[in-house]
Amino acid sequence: MSFSWYHSDSRGRDLLLVAAFVSFDLFVKRFLSGYVVISCNPYGPWGIAVDGRVMAILAVPILTGVFLSGCRSDVRGIRTGSLLIVSGGIGNLLDRIFLGCVRDIPVSPYFPAFNAADVMLTVGSAVIVWHATVGRRRSGLV
Repeated sequence: MSFSWYHSDSRGRDLLLVAAFVSFDLFVKRFLSGYVVISCNPYGPWGIAVDGRVMAILAVPILTGVFLSGCRSDVRGIRTGSLLIVSGGIGNLLDRIFLGCVRDIPVSPYFPAFNAADVMLTVGSAVIVWHATVGRRRSGLV
């Protein structure tokens, strides 16, 4: 029995899901730009003043590590959360590379602007945390 770091039957499906999620994010940003005012955020998350080039350079190895470690997991929720995080990261990274900023949709003056990629990052992180804590207890692993 040989060890395979990545299940061959899911390799294409995972990459296809990432491509679909990134396409959805870019489509939503492009579609909504015709109807609402889109803000361009040149800073990092939560308005942290970080050079966009530095963030782009750091994002590539981090997203690669999240993708590879998530794909190694046999837990469907952790794999799904990892794919959402990678998709959201790539969507924002493409904005940063090609536009020099991340396009955000301001919803209200009392709530921070965000985009579909930010939602994917948040939901993906929540899914991983849930499966790593509550999901393990429910399955009897802890």
